Amino acid sequence: MNKTHTAKSAWRKGFRIALYTIGSLLLLILLVLFSLTLPPVQQRITREVQSFLQEKLHTRVEIGAIGLRFPYHISLKDVLLEDQQQDTLVRVGRLVVSLQIWQLLDRSIVLQEIQLEDAAVYLHQKDSVYNFDFIVKAFSNPAPPSPAPSGSPWTLAVDLTTIRVQKLHFLMQDEDSAT
Repeated sequence: MNKTHTAKSAWRKGFRIALYTIGSLLLLILLVLFSLTLPPVQQRITREVQSFLQEKLHTRVEIGAIGLRFPYHISLKDVLLEDQQQDTLVRVGRLVVSLQIWQLLDRSIVLQEIQLEDAAVYLHQKDSVYNFDFIVKAFSNPAPPSPAPSGSPWTLAVDLTTIRVQKLHFLMQDEDSAT
């Protein structure tokens, strides 16, 4: 009887340890998600993203603020992106994207809603070269793509029920065709 009591006690102790470990991990994940909504953390994310983009694109990039609201909103405020001739390429007053955050676990990005306010896009083509080609080159991979470790690539699904656009200015100049 003493052996069965010790075996039950060992199982209970193991179960409690597993339960505390899983609970602690869940609490840690919730704390990390909560910390991403705090203004100082969002300011740090904004600075890091702005710095990364400036180094990657070798041009001026300004981001006023990046806001994360869980479970599914990402917002950008006061974004300015210049082309390599220091002309404005894109200017956005406010952009809010709603997505299904849990779909990221399945390696898929599902956009549900986009709100765009006070934006301007200036495209220019000369000698069959667009003023945004440097962005494509900066983010393209010169090596052939290798298969993803899990075997499934990321997918982008657009399930837009709402697109809100206010004050959008779009200009495209094509010097090749003089339009």
